[in-house]
Amino acid sequence: MKHQIILLILISMHMFSSVGHAQIHAIDGDFITEWLLLGPLHPNDPDKDFLAGAGGETNVHPKEGDSVITAQGDALRWKRYRSLGSIIELDQAIGAYDSVTAYAFCILQSEAKEKAQFLLGSNDEVVVWINGEQVYRHIGMRQATVDGDSFMVNLQEGANRCLVKVTQFFRGWEFVMRAFPSDRPVGATHKEALRANDLKRFNRISFNQNWKYHSGDNPDWAKPEFDDCAWEIRNTRFSLNNPPKSGWNGIGWFRMHLAVDSLLRNQFLAFNVLQQGASEIFLDGKLLAQFGKVGSARDEEEIYMLRSRDFLPPPKSLAFGKTNHVIAVRFSNFLFTLLWPFCTCCSFCSIIALRKICTMPFLRS
Repeated sequence: MKHQIILLILISMHMFSSVGHAQIHAIDGDFITEWLLLGPLHPNDPDKDFLAGAGGETNVHPKEGDSVITAQGDALRWKRYRSLGSIIELDQAIGAYDSVTAYAFCILQSEAKEKAQFLLGSNDEVVVWINGEQVYRHIGMRQATVDGDSFMVNLQEGANRCLVKVTQFFRGWEFVMRAFPSDRPVGATHKEALRANDLKRFNRISFNQNWKYHSGDNPDWAKPEFDDCAWEIRNTRFSLNNPPKSGWNGIGWFRMHLAVDSLLRNQFLAFNVLQQGASEIFLDGKLLAQFGKVGSARDEEEIYMLRSRDFLPPPKSLAFGKTNHVIAVRFSNFLFTLLWPFCTCCSFCSIIALRKICTMPFLRS
């Protein structure tokens, strides 16, 4: 027997643009979206200095149009690139390649000599230099996670040279980075990226992984500022072999932090729920919808039951007005607490994003 929540987000799409000028970027917490890019370089080797003939990785200070001769004898030029979304998708900006490397360069302007906090995500390997000093390194294949890595860097007053090296094994090739000043440090919080290009490319995205989960009930858990760092991160499929650490006593909360591309802001969105249980859906602390009646005990709960001819209840609508959002789901199913010893698995929550225009009136957040 399965119990599940499925949130469907339906949206219209546009293409990323690669036009614009690389420029000096302030240390203000915004995503760094303007770079000079160089690539592809063969192979995908984080230790190989592909810029050795142009002064080396520690001394590079390129300008648009500067050329680099590769080991194969090809001339590559640094090109301006600006992403309208938070993530720099190298497979779009440079091209779809396997087993290659690319560089990205920008100037970070600091108002004082200070220590800044950098938040970073990459697919795959990444090395970062600030003013010629290697300040961060991740080796190995992975998916890009917005704000997944955190590291501190000593900046000089004025201009600071920033060089990022990103390798590619196969499929996704991208990175995302921003920096906060010393008086505004933030804790790195796992965020799931909601990207227009993924919706265009795949038509739908499943967010079945990386939910924050905790059993029990507390209205503060809907608030976006609530600190859920101690909550476990897990997929939405509970089983006897992989039960949630905090258990399941009939009611619990799921939270997901989203980083929304600017192309999806103020776009018509629709979400829906497929479930066997009762749920309340919150966006940034505001109740958007409820399906059934969530209860603190079985006799207080009203499970939302779909009619046989229905696949989904009527959709709800909204629009994202900024980059960072928190979706919180309050969910109850006390029947499952009785069936838990006899069920092999149970799926509670997932989000699926689909490309479709919603014409209903919409909420803004």
